[in-house]
Amino acid sequence: QGWVRWWPTQRVVYVTETMPPPRRIPPALLDRFTLGRRALLHYPESYCLEREDGAAATVYGPGTIQTWANLIREGDLQGSYYGSTDIWLYELLQSIGGLAGLSVVIVGSQTPRYEAFCLAFDADRCTTLDYSRVRFDHPGIHTLTVAEYEAMPKDARPVFDVAISISSLEHDGLGRYGDPVNPDGDLDAMHNIRVSREAAASRESSPSRESPTRGSL
Repeated sequence: QGWVRWWPTQRVVYVTETMPPPRRIPPALLDRFTLGRRALLHYPESYCLEREDGAAATVYGPGTIQTWANLIREGDLQGSYYGSTDIWLYELLQSIGGLAGLSVVIVGSQTPRYEAFCLAFDADRCTTLDYSRVRFDHPGIHTLTVAEYEAMPKDARPVFDVAISISSLEHDGLGRYGDPVNPDGDLDAMHNIRVSREAAASRESSPSRESPTRGSL
C-alpha cells in the first residue's frame, strides 16, 4: 500500500510500507530511485533486514552503557565501528565545551554508542529516535519510535538543541531498518530534523510556545 504526502515545496512523495521490504525496487518507484534511469542499478546477492524490535531487540543495560560513557570521557575511543568518525565527534564536542544543558536526539541507532557520547559530555537529555523499538536501559537515555513521536500532538513533542546521526540518514527510505520504502527518505528525514530544530528555536524565543511548524519527524 502507499500514500501521497505533500511537502511545502509541493513535491509529491510516494511511500510504500512493506515488511519485510522488497528485494527489488518496486516498478512504480524505479524512476525515482534511479533519477530517471540515470543511475547504475545493481542488485547484490545479499539481502539485509536489520530491524530489531521490542522483545527481539538486544538489551543494553546501564552498566554497559555507563562503562562506554566513562571510557569516552577519558578519551578512550577504542572499539569504534566508524573509526575516525568517533575521533572527529569527540574533538568537536570538546571544542564546544560539551553538551551540558542541551537536549540531544540520536537519529537512528541500533547500539547506544553515540548515546554514550552524550552521557560522557554531560547532555541534559539524550533521546534515541528510531523506527524500531530499541532497548537502551539507562536513566540518562530516553527512547522513542518514529510512530510514537508522530502520534504526539505537535505542541507536546520533545524538541532538541542538537541532532546527531551517524550512518543513519543515508539508509532512510530503503526499508532495511523498518522504515518505509521511499526514494526521498534521506532528504525527507533531513527536512524533518530541520523542522524539529526550528520548533526548538521558536519555543526558546516565544513565551507562548505557539510557533507553527510544518512536517513531522
